[in-house]
Amino acid sequence: MAFWIWGVGPYLALITSVLVPLRILVHYWRRTGSIALPLAESEAKDRAEGQPALRAHVRRGRAASIVSGVAAGLSTMGVWLPNRTSDNWDSFLVPIVVVSVCTVVLVATPTKLHRTQPGLVHPIDLTPRSVWSFGRPWWFGSWALGAALLIATVILAGLASSADTEGRFAVLSVAVGNAAASTTFLGWYFGIPILIALSVLTAITLVAIWAIARPAMAWSIDGRAIDVWIRRLRTRTVLSLSGGAVVLTLAWSLLCIGSGAAMRLEIPGGNLGSIAVGTPLAALVVPLNIAGLILQGLGLALLVLPLFTRAPRTAARQERGSSGGATDVPVAASSV
Repeated sequence: MAFWIWGVGPYLALITSVLVPLRILVHYWRRTGSIALPLAESEAKDRAEGQPALRAHVRRGRAASIVSGVAAGLSTMGVWLPNRTSDNWDSFLVPIVVVSVCTVVLVATPTKLHRTQPGLVHPIDLTPRSVWSFGRPWWFGSWALGAALLIATVILAGLASSADTEGRFAVLSVAVGNAAASTTFLGWYFGIPILIALSVLTAITLVAIWAIARPAMAWSIDGRAIDVWIRRLRTRTVLSLSGGAVVLTLAWSLLCIGSGAAMRLEIPGGNLGSIAVGTPLAALVVPLNIAGLILQGLGLALLVLPLFTRAPRTAARQERGSSGGATDVPVAASSV
């Protein structure tokens, strides 16, 4: 019975905390990504080039998700990679570092579908585009909120930390008279590397989204529909991976703070027996641990989310003047 409680129980809790948000996120992810892209029956070239491009970008996102999810999962379980229970400066950096590398690889791939025909004059693309053109406001707002909470958590924990025997601000200390006790805590020793890594990840994320939105759109209607879908997918993938790394790091920070806050110092009290003295953060132990476990599952779910991307269907579109009377309508980036 003890084996199931202490050996299997934590992993079941971790799996549950991941599967619940993952199921909700996958429903939204696949619902918004499952569309029928209209391709004209006469545009055989668009159809031939568009479908492989769609599949290629879906595969890249899935590969980045697998690498990030496996690395973060191994670190969460304390296997091979640095993890939050280790005593090194890089204990909390695995998700951010791995996602940064995967994002750079995603950005290095081409975005635009380059299809030109010699001798033809193509219309100039005057559609206004910005960094936010291919994502919804709440995507970016949620990402910024997670980063802000991580920064605030690290700074507050650093201010509450104390120096250990080696001079590292990596412990939380409690002292009563001549008695003192300390435990590992999210101090500046761990916090400064987190802030530096978060700054690098933020810069990479902004550059990635800018690189996705900046190139001119495809000139044809069918090419434009595919182009918008790909850019939207890549924006979602970048934000999902980087957001997952931020949320997972925040979760580990809260769990580390909660673990340190649970420390108690017992001193002899004479006829009164022993007197237990807690940390100033003792009242927050339960809320911090609960929030950390929930956010840990959400962070891992965001990292795994791009793995469930479904390539859009392609449907034949009737051209202008056909019997169906359909007309060609340009696809705007903001409308998808």
